[in-house]
Amino acid sequence: MIGTGGPAAPGSEAAGGGDAGVPVFLGLGANLGDPLAQLARAVRALTVRFGDLRTSGVYRSRPEDGSRQPDYLNAAVRLTTLEPPDDVLAFGARLEDEAGRVRARVHGARPLDVDLLFYGDLVCATPRLTLPHPRWARRPFVVLPLVDLDPLWVDPSSGRSVASVAVERGWTDGSLTRVLPPGRLGAQDGDS
Repeated sequence: MIGTGGPAAPGSEAAGGGDAGVPVFLGLGANLGDPLAQLARAVRALTVRFGDLRTSGVYRSRPEDGSRQPDYLNAAVRLTTLEPPDDVLAFGARLEDEAGRVRARVHGARPLDVDLLFYGDLVCATPRLTLPHPRWARRPFVVLPLVDLDPLWVDPSSGRSVASVAVERGWTDGSLTRVLPPGRLGAQDGDS
C-alpha cells in the first residue's frame, strides 16, 4: 500500500503528513541551452499540473560519465498527487520532449531530464519504471537536493534516509556548488 507519508522516519516532514495524496520526489537536470531557465519552466509546469510543491536548491555538477559536455544544473521537487506513478512519469517525459530532449545516447547532454525518484513507499520494477530510482543513492546531484527537501525521507527498499546516504558517502553541502537556495527555483526574477 502507498501511504501518504511514505516510510519516513518519525518527525520527518514526510511522516504523517496531512497532504491528500502520495508524496513524490522528482529529480531535475539540464545542461543545454539555458539550464536554469529550463529547470524553472519545468517547475512552473509541474506546479500547474500538481499544485503546490517544494523545490530544493539548484546544484552544479560535472557530467556523470566524465564526457566533454557542459556542466549540469540539478534540483529536486517534492509534490503530492493522487495520479498513478506511470502518469507522473509520462508527464515528466512530456516536459523533456517539450524542452527539445533527444534521446540519442545514455548520459548525453540534454536540455531537460526529469527522473521519478520516489513515489511514496512504492517499490516496483517494470520494463518502464523502477521505484525507487535505482541510481539515486549513487549520485550526489540527486542526494543533496533530496536532503534539502526532506533529510529524513527513507528509501523504502533500503531503509536508509537520504541524510544518512549523504553522510555515508561523505557528501556535504560543499560537495557540489549550490547556485540557488531551496525554494527559489521557478520564482526568481526574469523567469516569468
